[in-house]
Amino acid sequence: PAGVSDPTAAPWKPSSPVPPEPPLPEAFRGKDDGKYSARPQKRIHRKSDIYHFHRSHAFRRINEMISELNRAARGRLLDTPCEDGPAVKLLIAWLDALLGIMDQYPPIKQPMRFGNKAFRDWHAAMLRETLDA
Repeated sequence: PAGVSDPTAAPWKPSSPVPPEPPLPEAFRGKDDGKYSARPQKRIHRKSDIYHFHRSHAFRRINEMISELNRAARGRLLDTPCEDGPAVKLLIAWLDALLGIMDQYPPIKQPMRFGNKAFRDWHAAMLRETLDA
């Protein structure tokens, strides 16, 4: 929406600055660049949080990854053969597991004001069955 990336164009102002993140234990240190990482959690609760996210290290890394994927795919045809590496095979197995779990929790016929309640059950099963794998 208009104004999300530019706070001067939006009718709202950030209600408070983003508090600094506390240091995480050594077990959560990222392997690739020494930056800290943690399990994902919801941090966007209001429009001002989107403004801060767009200026975050995480947002920059996501955009860098998308740019690298774009550069790697340039000049390749969709039918170009390629070999799946171990990470891709693991991701495919994980997605297959999620699909299997999804089949166990079909949407419930209900009013959709706050989303389908079956999603909560699917999400709990997904965390239980795949996060530890």
